[in-house]
Amino acid sequence: MLPGTDYELLKLPADEPGKDDPCWCPSGLPYGRCHLDRHLQAPESKWNILKEVRKLHGSKYCSHPSASPATCSGGIIRSHTLQQSGPLSAIATDGHLYGLDPFAEPSLDGESRYIKIGLRHASTFTGFCAFHDSDLFRPLEAEPFLATKQQLFLLAYRALCKEVYAKRFAIRMLPIHRKGDIGREPVEQVGLQQYFYILEQVLRRSLRDIESSLSHYQAAFLAGDYDRFSAYVIYTDRQPDFAVSGAYIPNSIFMAHRCRIFPLQMYLILRPTRFFLCSRLGFSLSFGTLRALNLPKSLHRAFMV
Repeated sequence: MLPGTDYELLKLPADEPGKDDPCWCPSGLPYGRCHLDRHLQAPESKWNILKEVRKLHGSKYCSHPSASPATCSGGIIRSHTLQQSGPLSAIATDGHLYGLDPFAEPSLDGESRYIKIGLRHASTFTGFCAFHDSDLFRPLEAEPFLATKQQLFLLAYRALCKEVYAKRFAIRMLPIHRKGDIGREPVEQVGLQQYFYILEQVLRRSLRDIESSLSHYQAAFLAGDYDRFSAYVIYTDRQPDFAVSGAYIPNSIFMAHRCRIFPLQMYLILRPTRFFLCSRLGFSLSFGTLRALNLPKSLHRAFMV
């Protein structure tokens, strides 16, 4: 076990496996087709890796609670995580915004690469069919935003669906990441495989928890019961220059205490002039710029974004 956790570590054999024995890594392949003489192999071309990543980005399904071949129509589309006619249009210039380049190679100096993205493709994921995306989020896209319980629920629900999509994508990416030890010395190979072995456990546990929360949201939607959720809305005196939507599941609460008594699963939706934090337990918290709120330093440590 990893010290202080219940995550398993790779169990390395005492002796080198035979060619036909299972490899010591989690690939499930014979040792002869996996890590045998891996340090002598040439690393895979970065272009081949990018092709594999692009294929994974092509995953498509509908996240509607009633999704099925009989109810879905119009094909899977690029669904916006933020309203195109609202916060995205508000911060766009000439129909474009700046966003992270998902296919950029890692930078040695740690700098992120930003590119211009058209409004139609900004902050999207292939997680809804055309019919359900239009029907489900009509109160957000076609009606004035009045912070109704339904609108706040839909903001949180869409962010949660995106997070489930992202976690599934991260798990599918693991085999590609594991090939990053090709051409490295055996000690480095073990270190890299150990890291991704633990990461997979973390991702799968996180996905399980988020999917459990999503099921609560889906049940509430089908019952039309938005009263079980609470939200606190803060209006700012000016519009921020950025918009973010995503699920945020902290491991600490106020004063940086660990979440042992209150296993909150909270979802942060950040959009121009309004900030929401909702949870499946009915608890909600909202905050804008922490420095502007003059909060204690302990809260900055616990909730800095």
